[in-house]
Amino acid sequence: MIIVDRFVIDTVSLINYFNILFDEEEKISKEARRIINSGFDLYSPIKLIIPSTVFIELHTKFIKDEEFARKIYYEVIFKIKESRDIEIKPLEKEVLEEFIKIDDSIVSLEHNDKLILSAAIQLKCSLITIDPKIISYVNKTKVIPSVIQ
Repeated sequence: MIIVDRFVIDTVSLINYFNILFDEEEKISKEARRIINSGFDLYSPIKLIIPSTVFIELHTKFIKDEEFARKIYYEVIFKIKESRDIEIKPLEKEVLEEFIKIDDSIVSLEHNDKLILSAAIQLKCSLITIDPKIISYVNKTKVIPSVIQ
């Protein structure tokens, strides 16, 4: 029996994985990059989950024009869609139930970040993020197994 490790990826980590395309500095750790690389590897036991809200945030905050939108489609989205070990997770009732439970009095998170964290909580898996607010919330609440930076 093959044991599969599952990881949810947030928007900032996905963008940073494709940092050259987005003209971003390298921010994710070598471990986070290794895990994401493994998700694209056909023979790896790693499964990556990308909440659909990541693509909404990517589109609204980072797509500057039609040319860049096409570039993102072919260099990011197409590559993800072709990878059998990467799942684009739709917004589901169970995720919304976890979203409602997140306590804003502990750390106030943006709605997209809450939805991404909610997906990791619902799946009971680790989250790849460098977002300090999400990291702080997880460190205080222990709602998921771990955060990979």
